[in-house]
Amino acid sequence: MFEEFVEKYAGILTGRDVSDLFNRLTELLQTTVEAARVCEIERRTPYYWKAEESPEVILQTKKKVLKALIEKDFDFTFKFMIERSVNASKDLLRTYLGTIYERTMAPEISNQTFRNLLDDFHRLQTDYSRLIDRSLAEELSNMLMNLKMEAIVRNVDFPLPSLSTMTAEEIVRYLPRLTRLVPSGADSLTLDILSRELNFPKELVRLASEIALQPSLHTQQISNMASAATLNPPPYPALTVSPILAPELPAALT
Repeated sequence: MFEEFVEKYAGILTGRDVSDLFNRLTELLQTTVEAARVCEIERRTPYYWKAEESPEVILQTKKKVLKALIEKDFDFTFKFMIERSVNASKDLLRTYLGTIYERTMAPEISNQTFRNLLDDFHRLQTDYSRLIDRSLAEELSNMLMNLKMEAIVRNVDFPLPSLSTMTAEEIVRYLPRLTRLVPSGADSLTLDILSRELNFPKELVRLASEIALQPSLHTQQISNMASAATLNPPPYPALTVSPILAPELPAALT
């Protein structure tokens, strides 16, 4: 039943993952000997895994252990695999963004290459924003600060942040303060200018302008957004300051 799943995903498991899955199987079957028999592996193999920090496990053995456990504990196995898949995706994103960052900061590249790489960096950050956890956000914050300074030195426009990379809590936090800075009913050109000056997404600046235009709706809209953020928190940790925001926010917003 699970052959296709095992064939497709066993490869993402590390040696330590396989050992953890086998330990779960041992708990269910009560003995290491029985767990090894069900997995069709030698009895001594699990003891080797325990002795090594990062044991090497061949793909065929990964498949055997994964198949044996998924048949015994479906829920545990799928939750485990989802977590490992997400973590693997985060590591890939971190590596890719780090590589693009290093290439972008190379002094010998042209301004056009710099701009292209900067756009790639920003696009990745936006498209995969839900994979950006607190740890990666801190790394991105430092990268973005350096990239922005390099853009200033090169006289290259820095990409505007995207609303999709902000959490609900961040929107609730900054929107009321933006409404005090953004003029009501601002036209598109004014919104563009303010968005760049404040380094906030144009969509958020526009919303602040619309709320300022209708002050009677201000309290209700903010209240609704706060309730939504409380009832439906984002699937990743909220950040104190989003990595998409400028390293130094205007005093009125901090």
